[in-house]
Amino acid sequence: MDIIRMNSGDDQVYSLFCEYAESELVYRRLDREEFERRFFEAEEGYEKVFLCAKNGDSAAGFAAGCIKLSGDVSYVTALLTAREYRNMGLGTALLSSLEAAMRTPETKKYEFSFYNPQS
Repeated sequence: MDIIRMNSGDDQVYSLFCEYAESELVYRRLDREEFERRFFEAEEGYEKVFLCAKNGDSAAGFAAGCIKLSGDVSYVTALLTAREYRNMGLGTALLSSLEAAMRTPETKKYEFSFYNPQS
């Protein structure tokens, strides 16, 4: 299993998101354009980070977050593992990798901040 940083979603990642949207994720189902915008396009002053766990060509899970460039906090915005990969340490590995990818000299804390477009 490889954990890779992605700059845009591929079909497997988008399909995984759609499979769990509205049931296990706080997100409603997003069209592909909205998915790319929410998870990959950063607003000014932020940097987005998206990691995907790949088992061959399949997406086994993902973690997303953003770094506030002028602050001491980074935000975890999504964490998902496919059912067949749960209880194997993949979620822990994704979260640890995300923390490492978002670490800056200024980072003092990480917060979970799941954006819920349904509310």
